This record gives sequence, structure tokens and C-alpha cells, in this order.
Amino acid sequence: MMPDQDASAPRFVVMPADIVLYFDRRFPPAPGDQTNQVAVIVDEWGALCIGKGVFGRRIERIPLQKLPSLPNVTFRRTNKPDHGQRQQIANYFLKHADRPSYFEAGLRALQCENYQLFETGELFPKRPTYRSDEEYEAAWSRFKSLLKPFDGIYTVDRSSRISRFIAWATHGTWSHVAVYIGNGEIHESVTSGLREGPLELYKGRQYWIAAYRHVGAIAKPRSIEEVRATVASSPFRRDGYNYRGAIRFGIRAFFNDHSPDLVPNSAMYAGNRILIGQV
Repeated sequence: MMPDQDASAPRFVVMPADIVLYFDRRFPPAPGDQTNQVAVIVDEWGALCIGKGVFGRRIERIPLQKLPSLPNVTFRRTNKPDHGQRQQIANYFLKHADRPSYFEAGLRALQCENYQLFETGELFPKRPTYRSDEEYEAAWSRFKSLLKPFDGIYTVDRSSRISRFIAWATHGTWSHVAVYIGNGEIHESVTSGLREGPLELYKGRQYWIAAYRHVGAIAKPRSIEEVRATVASSPFRRDGYNYRGAIRFGIRAFFNDHSPDLVPNSAMYAGNRILIGQV
């Protein structure tokens, strides 16, 4: 794509999924940087970005012809040469052009080169279905075989109104998260405090369970010893549940502030988790 310009003006070529960095006076300046806004090229008509509306954030379109004149503008090519993959990225942002929190999650995923989000087009997966207990058992075995130490184990109890409410109120699928230690064991914070137990605590068709892996753990896997050292330094209470913190972060997530990823669903909005498997 190339915008129409005066013959004497510099020419530039942009492609779907390319990034546009620029300065927007409506937003505070980024420390040590001359840009504070990010837009994504989505089609031949221009780019989309998160702007300001009367009642909060909204997605705005920037016409292609206006891009070169944006203050401190810089163009960056997304590291995905395949046209189909680029189009997947553009389609994601077009699809979620009315959902600023999903749009921001896409920007974060682009930043850490997590392209799984764009392949599916969705922030949360669809729940698998099983026609028999045999199918479920086979799926559970496959799921368990995929796990590695430090994977996040995300769950929701579909038979519990409280669990379903937490998932709904925080704008996602999950209501609880545990850490997979290895050898079939998980570490989690529950109402009685911290505990370790078998993964099978969440085996059962009333549960929807999924494993996510941080993008940093793809290139640098963690050992069981490293995971145990990490969970041993956990700030969570060992003799009880931090209801105050859970409520505080839950309220922030309800109002679409997913910056602290201590709420299970907020971790998905960080854009740095890759879905490994689900049952």
C-alpha cells in the first residue's frame, strides 16, 4: 500500500500489520521517548489505534494519507513476512475494533511476538466437548502430557455460580489459576492458604481447565527446582486467602483495567501467554 502524495514528497510503502509509532498530545508523554501512541496498519485505508472518547477509550481510524504527518512518526515492519499471517493480524484488530481491551491485548501480543492470538482471532478459547467419558479420559491424558514446569493452570468450575460469576465479572473464561510444578503436581492459593496437590484436583467434566505458557518460557524452560524456588517466594498468605487483594484487583478488572495480571483473566490481556492445551 502506498498513499497518494505530492511528487516531491517522500514515498513510503506499508503493509498490513505494520506498526506506526507517533506522539498524541491527548496522552501523557512516555518517559524518555518521543512517541506515546501505537497504531496498526489494517487495510488500504489506514490504521487503527486506541484513542479517547467521551466515555473512555475508543478505537480510532487514521487515514493512510495522514500517517506521514503525525508528530514524531516512525514506521516499523512487523516480523511476519508471510502475507497470510499479516492479514490474520490485521483481521484481529478489525474484528475487535469496538473492544479497546481486546485491541490493547493484541498490541501487547505483537510486542512480545506472540502470534497465536492472531491465528485464532480470539483472546479466549472455545470449550471442547466430549461425546463420552472415554473421549474425556483420552483428552485428559493428552493434556497432561503437554505440561511443563511453570505452566499456568487456569480453571473454571462450571457447576459453581461463584466461579462462573468471577469469570464473567473479570471479562473472560477463567476464575482461578495455579502453577504447574511438574510430576503431576500444582501449587495454588486457595481459601485455606497455599497448597500443593495433584493436577487431578481439577479433573472432572464440571471443570474447564487449560494450560498457558509464558512466551519467555518457550525459549528458556524452567526446571522443577526453579519453579519450587519461585513459588516458595510467593507474596500470598500461607495461612489464608487475600480476599482484600482479590476484590481490589477484581474490581479493576471489572472496569477493564487489566494492567495487574494477578486476576486470572487479566493475564490473558497481557498478551504474553500461549495456550498449550485444554480439557
